[in-house]
Amino acid sequence: MYVIDEAVFPYVADGILKHGAPFYYNGELRPADFGLWHPPLYDYLLAGFVGIFGFSPFSVRAFGLVCVLISAFVLLFVLRRLMGNPPQIAYVTLTALVLLSPQIISGALIPDIDGSFGLLVVVLGLWLATIVKQELLTARTLLLLVGFATLTVATKFTISGFIALVIGAAALLSQRQRWTKELVVIGGFVVGTLLALGLMMLAGAIIGFDAKLPFDYLFSSLSARTPGRGGLSGAISTLFDGPGATLVWVGPMIVVAAIVASVLVLMRKPRRVDGRLVVLMTAAGLMIIIGYAFISASPFQFPKYTPIAVPAFALAATTLVAVVPRSAFAGLGAARGRWILAAYSAVVAVGITGMFVLARRNERSHPRALSDLALLSLGCFVAILVVTALCLVLLHRGGERSAAYRSRSLIGTSVIIALLVTPVMTQTSAAAVNAVAQYSTRYYYGETGMNDFIAEAKNIVPEGEAIIGPKDVGFQMDRPFWEDALLFAEPPANFRQFVEREQVPFVVTRDTHDYSESIYPEYFAIIREYYEPVLDSPESDFVLWKLKSD
Repeated sequence: MYVIDEAVFPYVADGILKHGAPFYYNGELRPADFGLWHPPLYDYLLAGFVGIFGFSPFSVRAFGLVCVLISAFVLLFVLRRLMGNPPQIAYVTLTALVLLSPQIISGALIPDIDGSFGLLVVVLGLWLATIVKQELLTARTLLLLVGFATLTVATKFTISGFIALVIGAAALLSQRQRWTKELVVIGGFVVGTLLALGLMMLAGAIIGFDAKLPFDYLFSSLSARTPGRGGLSGAISTLFDGPGATLVWVGPMIVVAAIVASVLVLMRKPRRVDGRLVVLMTAAGLMIIIGYAFISASPFQFPKYTPIAVPAFALAATTLVAVVPRSAFAGLGAARGRWILAAYSAVVAVGITGMFVLARRNERSHPRALSDLALLSLGCFVAILVVTALCLVLLHRGGERSAAYRSRSLIGTSVIIALLVTPVMTQTSAAAVNAVAQYSTRYYYGETGMNDFIAEAKNIVPEGEAIIGPKDVGFQMDRPFWEDALLFAEPPANFRQFVEREQVPFVVTRDTHDYSESIYPEYFAIIREYYEPVLDSPESDFVLWKLKSD
C-alpha cells in the first residue's frame, strides 16, 4: 500500500495514461488537480512503465528498483575512471555499499524522483564529471553536457543545481584546459537548460498543462519556513535528530570512510587513483546532504531527498581498497589463508546477525536514533579492527616478511579494512531491520495495519459514499474523499461548520504521526462529537468513524 505522499505520483501517472496530461482526482476539494510540482519527465516515464507492466504498487515500486540497478551498473564505469584498473574486490565493495544501503533500498521503493530516476541522473552526472576532469574537450563532450543538462533540468531543478556544481568543480580540477572547460560547462548547462525549458513549454502547449507550475512550486518551497526547514537549527535537526534524520539513513560510517579515503588518497597518492576526483566525490555527497538539510527538509520519518548522496560517498570510500598494500593478502590462496578467510567471513556474518538483533530490540523500545547507530557502528568498527588484525597476524605468521609486516603495516591495514567492512555490516543489519518492520521503506515508520484496515473499511463504506480522511486512504479505498490535511489547515470553527454542512458519512483517522489526535486535539474533539467508531482494532493505527444517527 502507498503511505501519504507516495500515493500521489502513481495516481498522477495513472492520470497521464487516462488523460494524456497529469490531471488526477485528489479529493473533493481538488477533483481535477494538476500534479506538476517538478518538471514532468519522471511522471511520464513512470506512466510509460506502469502502462506496460500494469498499474499496481508492485509495478510502481519496480520502476525505482530498475533505476537503481542501472545506476549500480553505471557506477562501475565511474569507479574505473577513479581507480584506473580497480581490483575485483573494489567492484564488490562499491556494489555492497550502494545496494545494501537502507537509504538506497527504501528510496528505490518510494514512488518519488530522488530515490529512483533522480538517482540514475545523479550517477550519470558523476560519470560526466569524470569525463570533464580527465579528458580533453571535444565536440562529444559538449554534446554530452548539453544533453545531460537537458535531461537533469527536465527531471528536477534542485538535482540539476547540485550536479551542475559538481561538474563545474570537476572542470576546475582539470590539469589542462581548466578555464576553457569551465566556460564550456557553463555554456553547455545554459543551452541545455534553455532547451529543456523550451521543450517543457512546447509540451505544455501541446498536451495542455501550465509549464510554469514547477517554477511556482520551487519558489514557494524555497521560501517556506517550517520547524524542519530553514536556518542552521533546522538543518542540524534534519541531519541529526529523530528517526528520520539524514545520517540515520545514510549511515555515519560511510561518510567517515569517504572522508578518510579523501585524506589518505591525497597523502599516499596510490598508483592510478585520481585523488582529486575522490575528494570531489566526498565533497559532492556532503554538499547534497547539507544542501537539502537547509532547503528542503522532509517532514516524514524517511529523508526521501538524499539517496542521491550515497553513490558519491560509496565511490570515495571504495578507493580505500587502493591504499591497502597487496602484500597484506599474500597467502590467502594457500590452505591456511582460505581457512582464515572463511573464519573471517563467518565472524562478519555473526556480527551482522548480532547487530540486527540489537537494533531490532532497540526499535521495539524506542525510535531509532543517530546516537544508537553511532554507538553500534563504533562497536562494530573496534571488533572488526581487532579481528582483522588477528587474521593478518595469523596469515603472515612464519612468513619471510612477517616481522616487517607486523611492525609497519598491521595497524594501518587493519584500520582501512575495518573502515570498509563496518559500513557494509551496519548497512546490512539496518536494511534487515527495515525488511521486517511496518512501512519502513516508506514515509511513516512503524505505522501498522493499513492493508487490513482498508480491506475491512471497503466492506463497511458503501461504494460512492464519501469519507473525510488521509489522501492515501482515500485513494486506495476508491471512495470520494475530503482530505484531512486541507480541512485541518482551517480553524476548528470552520471544520465544525464543514461537518455540520456536508454531513460526510464516514471519517478515517490515524493514531500516530502528523495527523493524529496528539497533533490536532481540537479537531478530534469535533469528530468525537459527531461521529462514533465502527472499526477500531488494536492491531491497526487507523480508525473508521461513522456519522451518528442523531
